[in-house]
Amino acid sequence: MLKKGDDHMDIKQLKYFVEIVQHKSMTEAANQLYMSQSTLSKAVRDLEKEFNTSLFTRQNRRLILTDEGKLLYDQSLELIRLYNQLPDELHQKDGNETGHIRFGLSTIADANKFMNTFQAYHDRYPKITYQLTQGGGKSIEQKILSNQLDLGITSLPVDTNNFDYLPIYKEHFYIVLLKNHVLCSKNVIKLNDLKEESFIMFDEAYYINDLIQTVCRQQGFVPKVIAKITQWNIIEYLITSNIGVTILPENIAKTLNKNPEITIVPIEKEILSWEIGVIWKKNVYLNQVSRKWIDYMTIHLNQ
Repeated sequence: MLKKGDDHMDIKQLKYFVEIVQHKSMTEAANQLYMSQSTLSKAVRDLEKEFNTSLFTRQNRRLILTDEGKLLYDQSLELIRLYNQLPDELHQKDGNETGHIRFGLSTIADANKFMNTFQAYHDRYPKITYQLTQGGGKSIEQKILSNQLDLGITSLPVDTNNFDYLPIYKEHFYIVLLKNHVLCSKNVIKLNDLKEESFIMFDEAYYINDLIQTVCRQQGFVPKVIAKITQWNIIEYLITSNIGVTILPENIAKTLNKNPEITIVPIEKEILSWEIGVIWKKNVYLNQVSRKWIDYMTIHLNQ
């Protein structure tokens, strides 16, 4: 447990400490900050004196956090985040809508839904700026937990011990095939009809991989994966090259269906679906512009 001493730390010390942790090296952190190593060393010593504990150990010339150091690092990230957004929060009290929102958007979510909301929100609050990062749901969750993102748009459910969330929409999955595939004449396809097919799938960073693997196993087979990808637009070329088949949520499947060489077929009994939602870190203060965006998006998408 960290025990506070009589000295008084400041935000600069915490920022220096975070840089050192992220670089795992006093030298690399000093180079990044254009500061001397002695200044950073003093900042660490002052923090250790402040809390009467060691924050680092050394292993093979690398700095490794102690348990107390890990606790201080997690709390420092949150304190720095709050400190950085304070000016925006104060300006909003004066009636000026300014601020910055850091979003993570799942590569597989329906981007058009959210881009329209972004545009409408920006038209209303033009001084608010955005950082938009795309990736797999697992990566987005990790970045939210490490305070690199404020909000994530990804598949549900999530671990409610770590996240709060708001459901947005549900969608079913379709089987995506080459137009001349033997199964494309069917009105619906049973999942176990695919047990001998070669699968094109997103890699393990994406929850869609877990979902499809689980549902296929429930139907009595393990998918034969021939290709793993990280961007859905690559799938179009793999399918038209007759590499394999895939299973995708409706919004992407219907986009690919515009290609005259590709067809999509529903899954029998619609046994494969998911829900997309907005997630944010549990028990963490969410700035006003992020809260307003969630409210605005909810109204906008339900109109």
